[in-house]
Amino acid sequence: NEAERGTRLDQLRRLWAHVECRLGQGREAWRACESEGERTSPEEATMFEVSEFVIKPATSPAECSLVELLARAAQPSDYFVSHWGGTALATLLGCLEAHSADRGLHESPTRRMRPHSCYLGGRLANYWIYECAMNQAIGTVPPRP
Repeated sequence: NEAERGTRLDQLRRLWAHVECRLGQGREAWRACESEGERTSPEEATMFEVSEFVIKPATSPAECSLVELLARAAQPSDYFVSHWGGTALATLLGCLEAHSADRGLHESPTRRMRPHSCYLGGRLANYWIYECAMNQAIGTVPPRP
């Protein structure tokens, strides 16, 4: 059930760390479209590119979504995230971290904060993000414009 494939921020941070490792220090260059130049900066990697170069290769063998690969159990979505596929993963992650911090939905080891009990009963939030929630191995990703 796609509604139970919400992505936690720690999972999105793991995705970011993977992108940073692959694109950082000039290790790789990605070209998702012939009309664009090569992408070599992790900060510029779009969700289109992350889907093409990270998510699809990781999930295709198991024919599952990224959340199904990362999660130990169902993760019902609390928030639906609407974004353009050309949005940089770094930008999307920054926006969701700000949303989470503004509502007290996250843990902060530096400030010894726990999720605020008035929101979601004190548990961490799950964000429904198309690229992470859908099984891209079976062609459920919309075509790139």
